[in-house]
Amino acid sequence: MLRRCTSAPLTAELHRAQPALEVFKGNARADVVVAGPGLCLVIENKVDAGEQPRQCDRLFESFGREPGALFVFLSPSGRAPETATGSAREAFQKVSYADIASMLRSSWARAPGKGATARGREVVSNYLATLEREFQ
Repeated sequence: MLRRCTSAPLTAELHRAQPALEVFKGNARADVVVAGPGLCLVIENKVDAGEQPRQCDRLFESFGREPGALFVFLSPSGRAPETATGSAREAFQKVSYADIASMLRSSWARAPGKGATARGREVVSNYLATLEREFQ
């Protein structure tokens, strides 16, 4: 996902990154934020709901100054956000659920079983099955 968001070398300490849901900052609420030293990945997830007024612009304004700020607009089709203008429009990467499935399959293939527990393998397998059933 990070390679999809930037071509710059990653300097973040990824092993220290932590995901969080529904993160409030300023006048914006991000669906998912993965934050750690040198990284602030903001994911706006749209499945059935429409965008709120200026939603992506507000996310960009609120989180854009964080070190390593990257923005993803995740939707079933991978469409562009309607509420991102100017610099926010350029910042948001469009990602579909089919893209997520492809990234997960690729990552999983490169590291089969390395450190994965039986439960971890089950979770990945179930999530991939759900993505393929619901979004492809």
